[in-house]
Amino acid sequence: MKEYDGNLMPFKQFTYLRVSLTTQPISWVKKFIYLNGMRMLADALSILNRQVSRREGDNTLEHEIVKCLKGLLNTRIGSREALENPKCIYTLTYSIDSKYITTRKLVADALIYLCCSEDSLGHAFVIEGMDKLQKFRQQSMRFEGWMQVFEATILGRGRVRSSISSASSTSGRNVPIHDDRKNHTDKELLDYALSNIMLVNALIEIPDELELRIHLRNQLNLCGLSKILKLLEEFGNDLINLQIRKFERVAEADMAELIESYNNHVLQNMNDPHDVFEALLNSVEGTRAFDYFLSTLQHMLLIRYDNDLKTRYYQVIDSLVTNVVLDQHYLESGTQKSMGSVSSIIAKFEKEEQLEQALKDLKETKDQLNKVLSRKNELELELSINQGKFIN
Repeated sequence: MKEYDGNLMPFKQFTYLRVSLTTQPISWVKKFIYLNGMRMLADALSILNRQVSRREGDNTLEHEIVKCLKGLLNTRIGSREALENPKCIYTLTYSIDSKYITTRKLVADALIYLCCSEDSLGHAFVIEGMDKLQKFRQQSMRFEGWMQVFEATILGRGRVRSSISSASSTSGRNVPIHDDRKNHTDKELLDYALSNIMLVNALIEIPDELELRIHLRNQLNLCGLSKILKLLEEFGNDLINLQIRKFERVAEADMAELIESYNNHVLQNMNDPHDVFEALLNSVEGTRAFDYFLSTLQHMLLIRYDNDLKTRYYQVIDSLVTNVVLDQHYLESGTQKSMGSVSSIIAKFEKEEQLEQALKDLKETKDQLNKVLSRKNELELELSINQGKFIN
């Protein structure tokens, strides 16, 4: 540890380390973590994940490092260290699209454990890791890279296809093609699929807030999860089907809770734009919000660009609306960083509205005062005239 200079150690040393982490007493593991061993492993994995192209043996080395990190996370002190210094969580997330299916499974298992950590802190760090991965891969959606590889693995029965390789190589990571028939068993594929659908459920189920659960589910579906679930059902595996039913039950429960909040309109299908629009329209009709809703739609009609540019416009709109709805949650975005929190913007609007109301009240008071003064002058004039008549 004292001789570690930030460069990658030979593969054999990582193997020795993994064996030591599983055979040495817990006091040895504690000392290893105390000497920043966990951070050293995260640094080593980060070096591999940021390579434009990989050398022979790098994928095997990645697998060994991931096994070391997962072993540490299985201890209380290791998981606590990860939550206090989340770089290892972010770095692990980068390996969710590793070449080796066994590495991808290990990463999914580790992220599930972290998602279920105390106070949902691990869940927040896993989401943040997905955001960092999206930015590094230069992708448009949070779960795009993960879902692409998940789908390609299922379709190829374990093989990462060339389309994923070419898409990833442009963003700093090559995902090479390999023939799973020679290297992987059906059991490894089923284990990989099970771990990934369990990770999906962990990401969605952990948040207490309905809005956040629906938001994460929508993002996953947008990246192809619905298609993946149909492919997984074809496996006919009881454990996988159990997780799919669990996903569906939570989605149905969230739908029922959402419908309850729209008691003037039965929202039949969240994926039907006509039904969603009707529910939304009914929720604002007869309120002051209706004018702003209509104004928003009218401005959206002005987006006349075609194809990619229009898509980008709607991505920006979706991001802005998401930030408004989820302002109270931990999903921070670039928009929030540049504009401040939505609550502070709303507070500003409230202050402006209060000022506008105060000015309106002041004007009404002035009008009433002017009427009183005018009436006073009229009475004084009448009194003066009457006094003149009396004297005469």
